[in-house]
Amino acid sequence: MSARHFLIQVRRTRDSVEGRGVYGLRLLDLSSNGTWVNDKLVGKDRAQPIRQGDRIFVLPAVRVGQFESLGFVLLTAPELQAPPPPAMGRERHLARVLSSSVNQCRLCGEAPCHRCVTAVPCGHNFDLGCLIAHRWESDTCPVCGEVIRQAVRNRVVDDVTSSFLVSKPDASRSDEALALLEVAEKNPKSAAILEQLMSGEGSMDDVRGPALPRLDRQRQDGLERVQLPEQFLHLQRYADATAELALLSVETSQNERRSAPTSAICVVS
Repeated sequence: MSARHFLIQVRRTRDSVEGRGVYGLRLLDLSSNGTWVNDKLVGKDRAQPIRQGDRIFVLPAVRVGQFESLGFVLLTAPELQAPPPPAMGRERHLARVLSSSVNQCRLCGEAPCHRCVTAVPCGHNFDLGCLIAHRWESDTCPVCGEVIRQAVRNRVVDDVTSSFLVSKPDASRSDEALALLEVAEKNPKSAAILEQLMSGEGSMDDVRGPALPRLDRQRQDGLERVQLPEQFLHLQRYADATAELALLSVETSQNERRSAPTSAICVVS
């Protein structure tokens, strides 16, 4: 990598019809070894127009491998135009950002996002667990309907959230919601979906496979099906799968107790 690898320039043009100022972006490659835009080399001292959803790599996978690659996804977020911190105080400014749509999961509607991911190319933000659950059903964004080519971890939103919650822990989400999102992320069947989302490669038809189990009413045996709030219904499969595991654990323990040899030493009358 170069000390100054690339520069993104804001260029203003003029609309010949209405005379309005129209803005565009372009990337200027300043590096010695090259910058890639959507897997195409730009070249030192050359410029290329860029737009939302474009992927910019300074260390492409073809040179350093998938896990060592370093790049960026270009997103434009007009929602970030909040009043500057000095006008309202740093803490209030962070609270304003946290409560805005930038830090709100666009599936469950709750804020702040838990392990925020941004859909590419549309730029909508989601809880990681929520997007994994949605991916079982659809390849398109639930907000705008555009096909999600890839998802990227939004470290900026995560950092803002962490900084604010240190001083305002009461602004964090409920333990129940966080636990449910953790289950969605860590379920073994989520691993393939997560890999496909982050890499943007492969087909979801090859990834989905059999669905997670759903509780059969006849198998509940006194174990009530978990009733989730309306905003979390897309995570129902994970709640059912967790309950199914709990039920199997109880049944296994009961079977082990039945099959255990009876002790002749201790008799309780």
